[in-house]
Amino acid sequence: QLARPEPRTLARPTPEPGFPGEQRAIAVTVDSTLPCSVVESVGDGVATLDGDKAVTEVIGHGGEFEYTVNLDRRGRHQLGPARCRVTDSLGLFRAAVVTDDATTVLVYPRVHELKPGALSQFGGNGRGRAQGWSDERAAFDRLRQFTPDDTMRDIHWRASAKRPADEFLVSEYTGQGARGAITVVGEAATDGVDAMASAVGSIVLHLLEAGVTLTVVVPSGKRLVRPSEAAEALRLLAITESGTRSEADQVADIHVRGDEGAATVRVAGSELEFDAIADGSRERAVIG
Repeated sequence: QLARPEPRTLARPTPEPGFPGEQRAIAVTVDSTLPCSVVESVGDGVATLDGDKAVTEVIGHGGEFEYTVNLDRRGRHQLGPARCRVTDSLGLFRAAVVTDDATTVLVYPRVHELKPGALSQFGGNGRGRAQGWSDERAAFDRLRQFTPDDTMRDIHWRASAKRPADEFLVSEYTGQGARGAITVVGEAATDGVDAMASAVGSIVLHLLEAGVTLTVVVPSGKRLVRPSEAAEALRLLAITESGTRSEADQVADIHVRGDEGAATVRVAGSELEFDAIADGSRERAVIG
């Protein structure tokens, strides 16, 4: 039975990405014609509820089991591969088989709420207001046609009710950002990449919530992000590494630099520590 085993397969769905401190349930399906004990490895950056780096489960002739992991640290972390310790039907012999499958779980950076009007602290009224954008919804301005870049919460439902069924009107505010005009650049030394990713993520979510479309530029890539696409920015920030961008000074409306475990934010030549604009007591637990 052990000399000629049929192929054993193990499958687990890819978990939903999440923030540090969240948990994910991992369901594992094992297909085996022999009794087996499965040892599932857990990579750095995540851990079981007991803090272990492996999960052991005894399975009969195939079956399912589930375990829960804590999302501990930003990054892409591996679940598996698993080792299957199989025995013959009489329990006399044993053999170990390593499966070649593995799954990754993506952990976003830790992000914080910002203080109201946080970005207006830079340089008096700040470059933001001078450039026609702000992080606040100041006052109602006008109604216009709905576009793919808009969010559902901007729809003016009472005015739209008087239009054909497939036409919507959107409320626009004087503080709302010029779409596509804001570029957030993040750079970091090796000991500041997590702080940079956290600061950029916090600023990006803050501006997306205000209805601003952004370009996010970090060492690992560049993304155009609309208000309904926060997850795209967070995925990029989850995997970014340290480094610089050669075009940073030319394109950055908001520049974030991570160094020695902290981040600084620069807007129009005015610079503040990220901690000065963040509400440190309020972490974001969800996207939006």
